Amino acid sequence: YSRKLVHKWRTEEDSILVGYNTAVHDNPKLTARDWTGRNPVRIVIDPKLNLDSSLNLFDGATPTICYNTLKQEVKGNLEYHLLKKERLLQDMLTDLFNRSIQSLFVEGGAQTIKTFLTNNVWDEARVFTSEQSFEHGIEAPIIKKEPWSSEMIGNDELNIYSNNTKI
Repeated sequence: YSRKLVHKWRTEEDSILVGYNTAVHDNPKLTARDWTGRNPVRIVIDPKLNLDSSLNLFDGATPTICYNTLKQEVKGNLEYHLLKKERLLQDMLTDLFNRSIQSLFVEGGAQTIKTFLTNNVWDEARVFTSEQSFEHGIEAPIIKKEPWSSEMIGNDELNIYSNNTKI
């Protein structure tokens, strides 16, 4: 149920983002396979363009933007967008705004999520807690707020946090 709900959420957002480590270790498709609707624009942060071109993110199935510090290039549904390393997050968000991409669903990983939390550029966080255990992985960042909503989705607990601070 949780996975289906996440895929529903994907259809409701303009874009979806993962960082380098998630792309390498999880090889996500970032599409709405378990729900009917449109796929969001996929976004990956790969500063040094070290990701393998055979990853699902580069399959051409849906528009994808790869933010990096080395090149600017368009190949079909894949765009490499050059940004300055020192301003990568700020310039990426400005570029998305300039493209009229008004919502960004950050799916991970831990370091990428932590960057958004630390820089206070988030509106809402949806956190699942499950009895299912992963053998390996990186611990998720802690949100030091009380959730404004909590519910059970199947056997998983979903806590929703709101960032009331104006950005």
